[in-house]
Amino acid sequence: SDLASLIAPRAFMVEIGAQDGVEVMPRSLVDREIDKVLEIYRKLGIPDKGQVSRFNGPHMVDGHGSYPFLDRCLNWGPVSKTTGTKP
Repeated sequence: SDLASLIAPRAFMVEIGAQDGVEVMPRSLVDREIDKVLEIYRKLGIPDKGQVSRFNGPHMVDGHGSYPFLDRCLNWGPVSKTTGTKP
């Protein structure tokens, strides 16, 4: 949480799969550290910039929560396959 808290006030997103084989056991240790980081974002008044996306799956990029987060924070969005620009 110490390193992650240095990212604030910039955007911070973590994805966590329920069957992730690459994790610290017990899982509560990870959850506690993430909660510390999210609390920093709450105290700064920017809770929308620090988020966690939990999904039912293995170690992978799920994207269900992270892609909309990246779009919002980085102004990503659909890009035309023809022109390579945003519509």
